[in-house]
Amino acid sequence: MNGTPLRLRGVNRHQDRQEKGWALNAADHAQDMALIEELGANSVRLAHYNHATPFYELADRNGMVLWAELGLMNLASVPGVADTPPAMKASAEAQMVELIRQNYNHPSVGVWSIGNEITNWASKGLTPSNARPLMRALDAVAKREDPSRPTTIAACCEVLPGEADDGRDRTAGTADTVAYNLYYGWYGSGRVADAARLGEVMRGYHRENPTLPVGVGEYGAGGAITQHTDNVHGGRIESIYRPQAEEVQAVVHELSWKGLKPLDFLWGTWVWQMFDATSDLREEGDSTDINTKGLVTFDRAVRKDAYWFYKAAWSKTPVLYLAGRRYVDRAYPVVEIRAYSNAARADLTVNGRSIGSATCGDNVCRWPDVRLSPGENAVVATAGVQRDAVTLRYGGPARAIHVRTGTLEGVTLADGTRYGSDDFFAGGLGHTLNPYQRELYAADQTRKAPKVVAGAAEPRLYASWRAGKAFRYALPLPDGRYRVTLHLFDPVETVSGRRVFTVKAGGGAIERIDVAARAGGGLRATTVVLPAISVGGRLSLEFTGVVGEAIVSAIDVVAQ
Repeated sequence: MNGTPLRLRGVNRHQDRQEKGWALNAADHAQDMALIEELGANSVRLAHYNHATPFYELADRNGMVLWAELGLMNLASVPGVADTPPAMKASAEAQMVELIRQNYNHPSVGVWSIGNEITNWASKGLTPSNARPLMRALDAVAKREDPSRPTTIAACCEVLPGEADDGRDRTAGTADTVAYNLYYGWYGSGRVADAARLGEVMRGYHRENPTLPVGVGEYGAGGAITQHTDNVHGGRIESIYRPQAEEVQAVVHELSWKGLKPLDFLWGTWVWQMFDATSDLREEGDSTDINTKGLVTFDRAVRKDAYWFYKAAWSKTPVLYLAGRRYVDRAYPVVEIRAYSNAARADLTVNGRSIGSATCGDNVCRWPDVRLSPGENAVVATAGVQRDAVTLRYGGPARAIHVRTGTLEGVTLADGTRYGSDDFFAGGLGHTLNPYQRELYAADQTRKAPKVVAGAAEPRLYASWRAGKAFRYALPLPDGRYRVTLHLFDPVETVSGRRVFTVKAGGGAIERIDVAARAGGGLRATTVVLPAISVGGRLSLEFTGVVGEAIVSAIDVVAQ
């Protein structure tokens, strides 16, 4: 801008809101703009259609660079036909003209977008695609109407860097710039840690297209403010179902931005999305027909944890915010406390007791292994003159712990026993017995019958598992003697000898376990009871695969 490099860091916005749809008044638009400005963003992508004039005017007055977008998405033709019909092409070109002529004189408009995810349906095998002729035609229309502004396109579903060209249709290169919609840590593997891959993938796209300006048009994760988890790495994400813990969304953004921030070749990045928005394809988080990936709730009432992360990372305003504040009643007596801040360090106290000072690298301050007292705990963070406080409660037993392994979701049984989600582990991966089977836009929505674990008195304790060649738990328990109950089933093997592993419980002998042999087959519940000793405030459980991987679906530890 005016000869100075300007890295666009922004958000996507849908212009609907709870109980109003698109019938927004001036105050609604102004509130949206104020929330975006508070975040520290300098750009808004108007997804995926021409937005109302009042928002353009607000962007003009507030210096917010806009990505204005043609309402063309998912495919460049009618379903079942590769080439764009003449009437559809004429309509798209006319709408491109209208978009530009209506908004040409708004100085806030930075780029004209010729479409969004045009090859989406083709990538899922729903329709053939030959999108490039239409996209080139729309790019030509945009240049004819406004030679002064660059064009862009949001691309998805294209060949990844380093992969062999499989012949799929692609749209990158049909406009002056491209921005990829990539959801690492959310769709795909379902593992939060994959969000760290986003930066490297963008480096790959830049290597393969060094003269094409590349950016990220969408990235993010869903977050429900009423759903929480004890450890975001404990299991697989249900990206289009439930639950969608608020903590998962926040960490996906932490890892994504850490990878994107240093990439000075990116022309821009846009979080998906600023506000929760309607999407009648979805049954997600704590909502129905809502895309939960907003940094702010649909009614604009709650800034989610991820919002505060970006405010700390982008804003010049001093920020100190304790995350996880809506997860008040904790499942475990030992927790990690996190804060977002643009200060170098922050200090923490719990009930007036100093926990210590933490560095706030990448705008995240962490205090691991904080022990909560029974009842209410006043948690206070300070950084200079900045202060934030929350209340956390622990109402569980002092000398027992119950872990639901391989999952992001805890449960409370009918007898009041509360199992937290998987935590205190090192190694292995979490798995789900009956993952949600529906896929967005997929032609075949046939669902398989759910698997049932025979003999499970409480099926929820056998709905997930942790497995691996070697993994361990270090459970926070006072020193002393305990009885450990391992809940086990084999989701794959049906005969003995195919999965054999050992478990060593703290201070005890090594137990050799063949789940199928003990249970009498696969998908059958069994338990193993072991004595154990907690030393130094931790009770260790070490799982080692002898034949195949070790496995466990739930853990009970109670004092003897």
